[in-house]
Amino acid sequence: MKIQPEFPDYRYQDPKRAAELRVYQEIASSRIPGQALYEVNATRHTPQVDFLVWVKAVACFAVSVKGGTYSVDNGTLFLHTPEGPVPTKNILQQAMDGALSVRNALNRHLDRAFFVIAVLLFPDMEPDPEIDRWANASRTNVMFGTPNLVERLAALDDVQAVRFPPSAEQIDEEVAFINGRRPADNPVPAPGDGSMALTAQQVVIQHVETLNLYTTQLPHLGVPQGPANGDEIGEAGEATA
Repeated sequence: MKIQPEFPDYRYQDPKRAAELRVYQEIASSRIPGQALYEVNATRHTPQVDFLVWVKAVACFAVSVKGGTYSVDNGTLFLHTPEGPVPTKNILQQAMDGALSVRNALNRHLDRAFFVIAVLLFPDMEPDPEIDRWANASRTNVMFGTPNLVERLAALDDVQAVRFPPSAEQIDEEVAFINGRRPADNPVPAPGDGSMALTAQQVVIQHVETLNLYTTQLPHLGVPQGPANGDEIGEAGEATA
């Protein structure tokens, strides 16, 4: 599967990027038709989507990657560190808001309705029933590990709600739109060089009639609502990666 931009050379030896690298390589090696983008920011003020992956004739997926080992205690997700468990902050809201931001950017420009499925991925973990239950309470898709990632994305139950799966032509159109919004010759800088990093942006979101955590909005629905209390969705807080 085609994925862009290239994974920066200086990140290959960065242990903090090891989980992202494995995900990147797994997507790039997939033979399933589609495209993917790495590090997507719809605007300066919205959460970054780690990977935006869309599969031809299936759906688009906004994948938030959380490396490390996690556990749930009393409804809170904790990251395990050498200093002990550290609670995460708004990790579900961050994944949802990132997906919403890229959907909104394309809805404002293209004459179609879009749909994106938000996914929280724990690449360093085996399936954990407690995390599954924690996420299911907010109707969030969670996945574990990297093997066969694209195939597993395409098999998610939420795919059945996508009424108009993306065609190759639609994907190409959206790629052209996103690439037209960023400098074509602006490479990803190494740390400390003071320049702006190249940010890939892309989404394919298909029209459905379901309002859910992973985000969809028909034109008549108005402002999207939060997953639990109906509050207006705003900018998400930072989550521990």
